[in-house]
Amino acid sequence: MVNAIVSSFVSFIGTNIDDILVLMILFAQVEKRSQKRDIIVGRIIGTFLLVGLSILAAYGLSFVPTKYVKFLGIIPIILGIKTWYDYRKDEVEALENAPIKKTGSMVVSTIALCFANGADNIGVYIPLFSRFTIMQMGISLIVFLIMSFIWCLFAQKLSDLHMIKVFIQKYKHIIVPLVYIGLGVLILIK
Repeated sequence: MVNAIVSSFVSFIGTNIDDILVLMILFAQVEKRSQKRDIIVGRIIGTFLLVGLSILAAYGLSFVPTKYVKFLGIIPIILGIKTWYDYRKDEVEALENAPIKKTGSMVVSTIALCFANGADNIGVYIPLFSRFTIMQMGISLIVFLIMSFIWCLFAQKLSDLHMIKVFIQKYKHIIVPLVYIGLGVLILIK
């Protein structure tokens, strides 16, 4: 049991360390409590989609060969381009004194980013889960749920630091698309 907890903990941290920056950017862009909740929900759903896919692959249902998983990098590239386009569109509307509309779901965006950035996660989770018993798998799922909450809270606290929040808010029209597109390119070349 201790082995399952330690293995799950180390696997989660090792595969999700890069998500802190993405989560910080997401949290720094929102003010409403409901939007922050949506990011947390999206993160948990995204994590469990990756875990579910890894469990299926670990037990012989690997319908997606791992060499094709890297093409998930297209998702953050599309999100980066859409973010840049939306910013430009909002900028034009603001100049024309039109009301700026914020559209899109933070849940869906967060799930997409989590899932797209999960190619390395799948590569680690498949061998991990393939050696777990059902009980160890349950323990691992609990560890992943707890760690997802901790990850979100940590990223939110970092993004709430005044200096970081001001920087991200001021340059988000540059940072967000660059991080998303850069993340997508890194996933594609892995």
